[in-house]
Amino acid sequence: MLGLERENYKKRPSNVLPMEPKLVRKTTIKESLKTFVTDMQAENLGQRTIAFHMENMAAMLKILKKQGIIIKTPAKLTKDMIKQNLILYMVSKNYKPNTINGRIKTLRKYITFLSQEDYIETNFASTLKKVRGKGEPIQAFTKDQVARLLEQPDRTTFTGFRDYTIFLLLLDTGIRLAELCGLRIQDVDLKEGMIKVSGKGSSGHVPFSGKCARILEKYLYYRDLRPNDSDHLFTSIRGTALSRSTIQDQFKKYGKKANIFDVRVSPHTLRHTFAKYYILGGGDAFSLQKILRHKNMDTVKIYVNLWGGEVKKQHDKYSPLSSF
Repeated sequence: MLGLERENYKKRPSNVLPMEPKLVRKTTIKESLKTFVTDMQAENLGQRTIAFHMENMAAMLKILKKQGIIIKTPAKLTKDMIKQNLILYMVSKNYKPNTINGRIKTLRKYITFLSQEDYIETNFASTLKKVRGKGEPIQAFTKDQVARLLEQPDRTTFTGFRDYTIFLLLLDTGIRLAELCGLRIQDVDLKEGMIKVSGKGSSGHVPFSGKCARILEKYLYYRDLRPNDSDHLFTSIRGTALSRSTIQDQFKKYGKKANIFDVRVSPHTLRHTFAKYYILGGGDAFSLQKILRHKNMDTVKIYVNLWGGEVKKQHDKYSPLSSF
């Protein structure tokens, strides 16, 4: 009898209601990308971040087109297609790991957006894993290279003194190029030794040294003598705001004049250089993270691991016990 009851129990129908199928909204890739931009703007992401994601999307759609794949609706963008025709394609063509991972980051964000807007049935963003690779080593200038760079701008001219000031400010604060280009005069507090920066979706105040303050004060004096159509801190000889490309070109020019060819001469290398000598000077990782405004400690840990050994050498050389 007991066995019969168990058998009848097993045959009882489930009391759980089936899930309703997700209703997928129809749209085109073009329209979804427009909404994607609006969504990122609502997140208050920076213009450079939004441009980064949109450039990645354009590049990936171009890769698919090369393979004869034309995507008209988001629903046609499947997980297998992304893995086979985008990620593996880029790996097979020897794209740099940083480039591939940057595009995977964009894909994750776009797929999550599509799912939230009901343009696709399933959010498979978490299945898109980053590729492994050695990546490009972090490069920084030596003290000799920094000295040679600082000698290059002609400080008897406005543009030369401006470029010299840019060098010092980047070296003293570690701010990004986009943040430098976005600086306004009102963002500089000479009395407190602080600048207000914004970029990559975040803003904050970054300290600068007394030496940098004196150079900035002198630069502002020279800047005020010239006609200016902009309130940007760094302007051209015509008084317009400096573009990122103009500053990058100036760096390349000064790098060649200083005979520096083994390290990429760029504003970002000065950011790494700031981090290097901050660590070597005894600065701690937590305050470095705050100054550089990294959301997590991952990059800061790389700096510490890369140059921490040099800190140990300094300690061995200058330890008080060595004199006893």
